[in-house]
Order: sequence, then C-alpha cells, then structure tokens
Amino acid sequence: MVTWADVAPFEENVQESLKEAINTADVVIAVLGARNNLAPGIEAGIAVALGKKLVVVADKGVPVPTTLSSALLVRGKPGDIDAIRYALDEIDRRPALERPRISMSAAKRETLGADSDILVLQLNQAQTKDEEALRILTTAIEASGALAVQNPKADSGFDLGVWSDELSSINANPLLIEFTKSFDAFKRKTILARLRENPVAQTALVVYMQDAGGVRDSKRPYTRSDFPILAISAQDFLAQLKVSTFSEVVRRLRNRSVHGV
Repeated sequence: MVTWADVAPFEENVQESLKEAINTADVVIAVLGARNNLAPGIEAGIAVALGKKLVVVADKGVPVPTTLSSALLVRGKPGDIDAIRYALDEIDRRPALERPRISMSAAKRETLGADSDILVLQLNQAQTKDEEALRILTTAIEASGALAVQNPKADSGFDLGVWSDELSSINANPLLIEFTKSFDAFKRKTILARLRENPVAQTALVVYMQDAGGVRDSKRPYTRSDFPILAISAQDFLAQLKVSTFSEVVRRLRNRSVHGV
C-alpha cells in the first residue's frame, strides 16, 4: 500500500515522486469517479506508459478511455472490496507486460550545448533507422530537462510520452510525441484523432524528418488551426536544444502556434 506521504515526501518534487512510486509498484489501481478529476486518469496513463498491471475501478456510466484498454476493468463502487480483491487475484495471473525503455532519474534543466551537433550528425546517419533516430531524440529530450517514456508498442499509440513540470501551465504535461519521416495534412489529421482519444494529454508534438506540406514554412507564423498539434523538424529540434531546454522549445512552438509570435 502506497500512501500520499510515500508519494510526496516533504520538499520533494511531487511529479517525480509519483512516477517513482508507480514505477516500483507491482499493480496500480485507478479509481475513476463521475466528477471531472483528471488526477486518476493521469496516474493511470503513467501506469500504462510504464507497462504496469492496471486495475480500473469505475462506477456504472462512468466512461473509461479506450487508451486504458490494457487495464482490468471493475464496474462498481470504490468500496466494493470483494470485487477489487477478485480483480487483483485475476490480474495477478496475467503475464507481465512488456517494459518500456525509461529513465526514472530526476531530470535536470539543461541545454545540450555542443552535444547537439553530435546528435545531429548521428541523426543524419540514422535517417533510415527509425529505432535509432527515436533513441537519439529520447536522449536529447532527457538530457535537456524532461522525463521521457518510450512506447514499447511501435505499431500503436504515440512514440513517446514526456513529462515536464514546466509545461503544466500550457496544458502540455504530459506531452505526447510522434516521430515520423514525413508530415503532411493527412498525418496531422490522424495524429489529432489519436490525441483526442487520450485520457490525459491535451497536446502533441510531431518531430519529422521531411516536410510534405503538413506544416508551414518556418518563416511564416503558425495559426490557431495548428494547435494542439505542434510540429518541428528533427534537425531544427536538436539545433534549438543546443541553447534552450526542452520546455523552452515546446513553449516557443506553442506560442507561435496559438499567438503567432
């Protein structure tokens, strides 16, 4: 049993402590109520991203997001101990889920500096290797002040989930990231549909290798129609991380998208 005191020790980062608690748990139980409370959904989303066994307790009529389909669903009241005990016994028999690649160490707020040039060279050499390119991007994100979780199911969902306290004020915590070789209007529409199905994330970032018309020329301002799908080329992304933190890059993209500045 994990208590709030375990999750958020005095003067420690609540978000990092919460992720660490979920990361060390064997089973996570999320209680979804009728009230519009995002906290259980966020915690459940982290559990799914970390490949944890998840039990969702929801009363009749309470919608359960399709992105929590890997969870064992219990329809009932939170106080229905017998039903929850049965669910725990049942999920204990399930095989362990594939673990995503993740670093749970506390992220430090830094810029990449000269390492950015090295990563750009590595990225250019790995353009035909999606896994290697994604690894390079993940390394850059974590080195520049955010916590990244890589989706173990490459054929479904977004490639990365990224958490940064500094992005909470612009509704980009967590931020879902999709890496793609090209980006066009159809791809953007598909990503927007997937984002709307997500129970916790409100913003997505597309990092692309080639532009096929889905984003405007960087010299022209974005418009409101682009938000909440932000987009940037992989090379430009790494170049900006040379002198800016991850959260600063995302904030600029968001401000350009929403305000045109």
